[in-house]
Amino acid sequence: MIRCLLFTLSVLFEMATFGPEPGGASNPQTRIQVVDVDSESSLEQVSVTLRPLGSNTELRFRTTDGRGVANFGTPPAGDYEVEACRPDHIPSDWKRWNELTESDRVTGTKVLKLKRSTTRQNCMYGDQRHRRHAGSRAAIAR
Repeated sequence: MIRCLLFTLSVLFEMATFGPEPGGASNPQTRIQVVDVDSESSLEQVSVTLRPLGSNTELRFRTTDGRGVANFGTPPAGDYEVEACRPDHIPSDWKRWNELTESDRVTGTKVLKLKRSTTRQNCMYGDQRHRRHAGSRAAIAR
């Protein structure tokens, strides 16, 4: 009886100490959902760039999925900025991550809104920029 009680107490203590963080997931992901400012509908195929605040070299690139979400995984701790573009929308300026509104408290997903444009905007996807630079470096190395 006492063993069972001790075991139960130790399990409860572990759950309280090492359980999920209050109000969020225990393994936070850096997720952003891009939506249209007028219709509030999710936008897929949006180029999203994430960078540490004040850095121009440590860029991470993602493209939104069918739900308008880009997941950057778990980057190192710090403050970040994000920008997004899609050819039929006006590109966003750099926005601070902590200034974006939260759409889902459990996953910590933030929302960035883009306004539709009447003209086709110049929007190069980050992974294309990365591939182009990597390709030109490979050509130079030959």
